[in-house]
Amino acid sequence: MQFTEVSIKAMREGRKTQTRRPILPGNEYAIVGLDAIETVAVNGRTKWKVGKSYAVQPGRNEAAIGRITITAIRRLNVADISADDARAEGFESPEAFWESWRGFYGDKYPECFALTFTYSG
Repeated sequence: MQFTEVSIKAMREGRKTQTRRPILPGNEYAIVGLDAIETVAVNGRTKWKVGKSYAVQPGRNEAAIGRITITAIRRLNVADISADDARAEGFESPEAFWESWRGFYGDKYPECFALTFTYSG
């Protein structure tokens, strides 16, 4: 998974334990799990799975600098981020998170998957 240098620094410092990924129009999403989301597949391919480890990369095709293991997955509206979730994202406030999100995506993607994880570097 790709992360910005700021996000990687926050992971290494233990300040980032969540990441949100937009739900993109035109993709087919399949969600597995009755009480909690266990797996998300996109266009027939497993994208994220609770308990699975993923490489942390500063850019596409760059070497991994650490790993995250997903511990929980939620589907939600991006604007509904709580103060606790904003801190878990590595931000001081929901407003600071929202400013960063808009810098990446604008207002195009109102829904997302929130991935909670543990980091090992």
